[in-house]
Amino acid sequence: MRAELSSVGVLGVLGVLGVLGPSTSRAQPSAPTTAVGTSAPPSRTANTESTTSASTTPNVASSLPTTTLASTPRATRFAPPIEPERFVRVADGRFVIGDAPFSFVGANVAVTHSAPHRASLEAALDAVVADGGTVIRVWALGEAPPDAPAWRREYAMRIGPEGWVEESFVHLDRVLFEARRRGLRVVVVLANRWGDYGGFSELARWADMPPRDRDLSPAELERFLACERCDALFDAHVRRLIERVNTRSGVAYRDDPTVLAWELVNEVTATTAAGERALVAWVERHARRVRELAPRQLVSAGHLGWRTFRDRAVWRAVHASPSIDYADLHAYPRRDPRVRSLRDLHAWIDVRAADARALGKPLVIGELGFALSEPDSARWLDAFLQRSRRVGVAGVLLWIYRVSGYRDPYAVHFDRPHARAIRRVLARNAQGFFSARLTSTRAPSHLHDEPELARCPGRPLLQDGWTDERLVIDPSRFSLARFEACGLHVREGAPEEAHLWGAGEGFVEWRIRVRRRARYVLEATLSTELPGLGGGAPEDAGSLRTRVDGTVVDERTLLPDDGRGRAEAIPLGELAPGVHRVRLETVERPGRGLAVYARAPMLVRVE
Repeated sequence: MRAELSSVGVLGVLGVLGVLGPSTSRAQPSAPTTAVGTSAPPSRTANTESTTSASTTPNVASSLPTTTLASTPRATRFAPPIEPERFVRVADGRFVIGDAPFSFVGANVAVTHSAPHRASLEAALDAVVADGGTVIRVWALGEAPPDAPAWRREYAMRIGPEGWVEESFVHLDRVLFEARRRGLRVVVVLANRWGDYGGFSELARWADMPPRDRDLSPAELERFLACERCDALFDAHVRRLIERVNTRSGVAYRDDPTVLAWELVNEVTATTAAGERALVAWVERHARRVRELAPRQLVSAGHLGWRTFRDRAVWRAVHASPSIDYADLHAYPRRDPRVRSLRDLHAWIDVRAADARALGKPLVIGELGFALSEPDSARWLDAFLQRSRRVGVAGVLLWIYRVSGYRDPYAVHFDRPHARAIRRVLARNAQGFFSARLTSTRAPSHLHDEPELARCPGRPLLQDGWTDERLVIDPSRFSLARFEACGLHVREGAPEEAHLWGAGEGFVEWRIRVRRRARYVLEATLSTELPGLGGGAPEDAGSLRTRVDGTVVDERTLLPDDGRGRAEAIPLGELAPGVHRVRLETVERPGRGLAVYARAPMLVRVE
């Protein structure tokens, strides 16, 4: 149940501790700066290629490498030329071109959603080639309402349901044409689960299902995935792209081996039981449709990835579809508190590679991010790439090559020297991935049969401030908490939403001191935990077990996550004077999580 976090509020400061979470896979890039008289779009923690005004736009022409002036660009060293009919295929759980195995490193490239990004196209592709990359990932999307500000209209692909922007499609023609000249294959992303550049949120508005906020909530996403009108709107974009004939090459997109894969949507996932079923059905439906339109090109889901055992089961179900050619996910591993060492990093990679192997499909890391400001980011990237190669990960795409002038802690600004260490690591590992086509080992398939819990940082405090036989407890002052992911949700202006949350399996424990022998009751406002805020249905209910000093004193059904919780009175039994440990823990596996709300006081009282 995470939306935006604040550094102030009812529960105080505590960062979100999920591996990925809804669009928390990277720190927030800057929002566009617009000219006077226009409104800037709200900032968002997703894959943004922000625009700037003329006053802040970098001088792209003066900063780009001279390779952009060459009439014949240098082609990649680690892949064969892209020839007609030489499509990437999947055979025996790996990529092949012809009969030769194919694995790769490459990068996401920001080349579509602003004038500086579009102007830097050739320089960005040249940088990827120079660093040994053989594949790029590009967003072919952008939906805007008719009343959108000028900056958004200019770089949209679609203004309203029928307002196709030919200039943006022509630019995509150029992207594919220039990529092919350099021997770069392209993963083309068809939609965005988040509200950046429109995405599912804008399609929902066109279907008369406007979201409450910029991004669809879990409940709104569930409805979107089952919406026939939404399907038709999405399918119109898919058909227009796949059937398009490139104005530069004269080749239909569906017949161009430059297109390695069509990725259905960026960072899709689901959280409710009904939403999970809707997601699996949506992916199967649209993957089958893309395969009908482009039978010689690959199809991927664009799944965000998983952090809990429950997420993992859904990830497996999505990629088990016969219409999905390879497994994918996004990786920002240093945002996961369970990844504290390179050994932890190896385990993180191994279990995901093993899951893909069990499905019989290649694994592609569609986004890999290490913030350049993080200590030893180059060393961590090197370790990630080497381990990926050794356990048979088929491809890794770094987030993100973009021209300088944009605040993005994960950006590789290829026209500035700050990213040289990262780029050297990528180049060094490109040779290894090329050689690994025949030499990689495989991760064992029995990894992580037990959920790994993260220790949640809190502010340990012995709770003993009794008043009138009532002890008010600050939920954030727990003595110990361990979940698959956890944190505090505080949103400015919405104190009723504030809560401690733990995702998946786990527990939270407080230490209290009682002064006399008596029977005591714990009063708390509780629910299960779903990412987002609310949206739970009856089947999303869970069970809660309460222990005092290790002894079970109560077990009950928790309200499905509704964003507010339900008041519970939990008997703790007879307690002697002294210090006691009160623990709330999940029961199911996979766990349904726990949310402890602060809108009503949490307290222990004499029965």
